[in-house]
Amino acid sequence: MSVVKKQKIANNLALSKVSDDVDSGKILYNRAVVLEGHQGPVYSAAINSELIVSGGDDKTINIWKLPTDDNDVNLGCIRGHKAAVTSVCWMNGNIVSGSADSTMAIWDGETGQKIRNYRNSTIINQVRSGNIFFSGIDPTIQAYDTRATDKSLWTTSSTIDSITSLDINNDNSMLVSRSTRGAVSTYNAKEFLPENVSRSSPYVYDGAPSGNEYKLIRACFSGDSSRIASGSDDKTVTVWDVVTRRILNKFEGHEASTLDVTFHPSENIVISTSLDGTLIVREL
Repeated sequence: MSVVKKQKIANNLALSKVSDDVDSGKILYNRAVVLEGHQGPVYSAAINSELIVSGGDDKTINIWKLPTDDNDVNLGCIRGHKAAVTSVCWMNGNIVSGSADSTMAIWDGETGQKIRNYRNSTIINQVRSGNIFFSGIDPTIQAYDTRATDKSLWTTSSTIDSITSLDINNDNSMLVSRSTRGAVSTYNAKEFLPENVSRSSPYVYDGAPSGNEYKLIRACFSGDSSRIASGSDDKTVTVWDVVTRRILNKFEGHEASTLDVTFHPSENIVISTSLDGTLIVREL
């Protein structure tokens, strides 16, 4: 892996806290840290307990150390895709990436070497406990059981808009989606429901608008599933309480649309990516 060492500390980053209900940790070197290294928009990021991985329009995957001190945090840059890297995630210590070159790859999380490549692959939004949940241009959500020869578990109509992201909570009971027009909604993800019970919730989480270009903006659950966060065309990260749908935080700092958000699995830390080519790691 070639190493690109770039980091900027956001000492004057604007933080607009709407609620005092969320505890602030003291884990990061600074309350909010801007990570620079991609040449162009950063489409996706994921974190395990200590390492962040990001994918961008520059066809690369960057690996970062959680910025707990003021040392260099960029650990390496993986090259191999022939088009933009649009999604990344951690899987059993390895990195999975999806690309606009119609491939999905698995990379060794320590060496950066490619383990496996899948051609003509679509991006799978969420995999958990053997089930795959996915959506696309057709505004439906489908669930499949990969342990039963890709058995279809259920299909449900979502909204009139295409879905840009799906995430599932930690007990596999609820999905959150975001659509091209900015609707953040939840769905019952349990395998069996009574016939008179709808999978779709009648409520939406307001406050994270989309513009007219319909970018692939994502939403996600926090590690304890008590909060939902989403990117937005207004350059912010919005965090809601799952139950009350009340906005807890509205974070500023990016200079262009915020595309992806992801929570640390156990700490009060959220990471956002943007069209401005940066990631921001911040404490809640």
